[in-house]
Amino acid sequence: MYYYGKVKNGVVVFPEPLPLTDGTPVRIITLDTADPPAQSPKTPEDMEAARQRIGPWHGPPGELERLGAEVQADREADIPLQEERDRVNQQY
Repeated sequence: MYYYGKVKNGVVVFPEPLPLTDGTPVRIITLDTADPPAQSPKTPEDMEAARQRIGPWHGPPGELERLGAEVQADREADIPLQEERDRVNQQY
């Protein structure tokens, strides 16, 4: 489960009480709101420009495109997280 809150005076504060019992192990992950996610190359021209910056590719054919698509999918999966960050920031 995910719960969102903000740190105030060194303590994480949540908008509502959580349904967790004392002693429940938790993990705190900070949400960096300063840097928006970068965009992956979308067009063949963008891909070619990225190849120019990276240098020659020595991997299997098609692997660079697959990796680019995987990175883009990961970034798109972060979009709901960014929307949630914005919502949390508005609550406090």
